[in-house]
Amino acid sequence: MRYAARIGILIVAIFWTATPLFAQSDLEFQARKAQQSLDNAWDKLERSKSAKARISALTDAILSFEESLSLARDSLRQISVLEARAQQKLSVEKEAYAELIGVLLSIDKSPIQAELLHPDGPMATVRGGMLIADLLPALEEKVHSLRSDLEAVRYLSELHYQVTLDLQAGLVALQETRAELGRAIADRDDLPKRFVEDPAQTAILLAAADTLDIFADGLSLIAKNEAEGSLPDITTRKGTLPMPVQGKVIRYFNE
Repeated sequence: MRYAARIGILIVAIFWTATPLFAQSDLEFQARKAQQSLDNAWDKLERSKSAKARISALTDAILSFEESLSLARDSLRQISVLEARAQQKLSVEKEAYAELIGVLLSIDKSPIQAELLHPDGPMATVRGGMLIADLLPALEEKVHSLRSDLEAVRYLSELHYQVTLDLQAGLVALQETRAELGRAIADRDDLPKRFVEDPAQTAILLAAADTLDIFADGLSLIAKNEAEGSLPDITTRKGTLPMPVQGKVIRYFNE
């Protein structure tokens, strides 16, 4: 009975606090929108032929990259919050898991006579053993879920770092190309090679677009569970049943 009580308390403590880690946000939508903006900018760069059209296309592409970098900066704070929550959740529940495992291991080492003694008889003893056997897989599954949450955040953090580097490189390349084109127009010189005709510049731009697309996929992977407190408001659905009794509490438990 002592073991059963301790196990019950630990299980309630663990699974009652096991709320979803990641919250739905508009980050994924913004990332998809930014990625589409880069694709549109690339299409415009390919279609532009005249000097004026090329300047306009480069300007639009620069604006798209600046908006994408702004999104990356905004998402950095939220990713940091997610990582901090993941670390805190693991730290808080680590002690509870360790204590529960300790109780289960101590049961395995108990004398057989103690295990056979149960206030409700042998059948209750068998049921208790079956319950304990079911606890370990559930506990293992929960540990795996927490570990997956933390790995997802770290993966997203790595993606964020890479997409920021690629976007910065693409933005610099576009700015330099527009400046060079502007000088050629002002000096009435021969126009430089189109941006999309330079393999090195093209690779930079495509890498930024591809990385941003992967970043959006990473956001969709971790933004599947609802956050704590995200359930719809049910205030308007509350009934009007009266309380079972009318009175005032004079003394509480053990008072």
